[in-house]
Amino acid sequence: MNRTLGFLDWAAKQHQEAPEKVRALWPRLDLPRVFAAGNSMGASGAPMYAVRFGDRIAWSIGWVGIHVPELSPGFKGSYENSYGKRDPAITMPDGKTSPWDHFSDVWWLRRHPKAETGLIVASNGKNDGAIGWPQAVQFARTLQETRRPHILNWGLGGHGTRTIIGSNFDLDLRTDQSLPAFTNCSLDANIGTATPRPKEQIEAERKRQQDEVAAKKRGEIIVDPFDGDPQGAYNAFLSWKTDDIADTPDAWEITVILADKAPNDTCTVDLTPRRLQAFKTPKGAKFTYTVTDVKGGKELAKGVATADEHDLLTLKQLPLVKGQNRVKVAVAREAAER
Repeated sequence: MNRTLGFLDWAAKQHQEAPEKVRALWPRLDLPRVFAAGNSMGASGAPMYAVRFGDRIAWSIGWVGIHVPELSPGFKGSYENSYGKRDPAITMPDGKTSPWDHFSDVWWLRRHPKAETGLIVASNGKNDGAIGWPQAVQFARTLQETRRPHILNWGLGGHGTRTIIGSNFDLDLRTDQSLPAFTNCSLDANIGTATPRPKEQIEAERKRQQDEVAAKKRGEIIVDPFDGDPQGAYNAFLSWKTDDIADTPDAWEITVILADKAPNDTCTVDLTPRRLQAFKTPKGAKFTYTVTDVKGGKELAKGVATADEHDLLTLKQLPLVKGQNRVKVAVAREAAER
């Protein structure tokens, strides 16, 4: 990973040091816009960059990746070929951290709550037995609980489950610009707990589908082996504008968009400003906020919130309407006066 990032630095330097005539024909490498992408094992690697190098990677996208290597039924051995078996004598350069922990996205995110990450776009199949569903659930829940920017979906497509966001992402994300982390959206599906469904329930569902196949109502049988919704997503209908973000020492503003395709005209969601540039949210500081429907001009909500022990400010259950919603956050007056 360090070698890859070193290559990017080298490539940027080559452009800087090239003759002027060459630079005119050679587009400059825009390092703040670097992203990572991959499928399968590549989808395991792509978020590894966005998770650990949020200052270098603007966003990542991965289809059906492994996020907790030790919990993958089919590929734990592949990681053992790189890390060795879990052994106290095998550590990262710090002399104490096992590579099995360091390269677990769940372990890393939970132990570095203040660290910024790029936007993580990911998908996993509930019936992808080799990759493993429980480890994917742990990753999804950790993204929510540690309040990281993410768009994550799941389904019954097995190893072919694809992200709801395509590779031609239409958000211009940069490492030198703040972004929102959405969590606990009222439109999110239920990912469950990765608890296997009872055998009799699975067999009953299989029988029901077999009857449908016999009646020519469908062509294949796909049974959900775990609890939770068979398919769904986190933050499927939310996005934001990147060209009108205000990030100053005194205020932070962003336009949040609830998509027209959303199943409801309104929703509620927690919003945590991440990767802040000038605006800061130190522990214990108080902030005022408002949410306004841009089209109608109606104020949807206002309130006061306090930054937590991780220097994170989470605005709880903001109401949004379809279209554009302007969220404004400012340092509370009494805090500013002090």
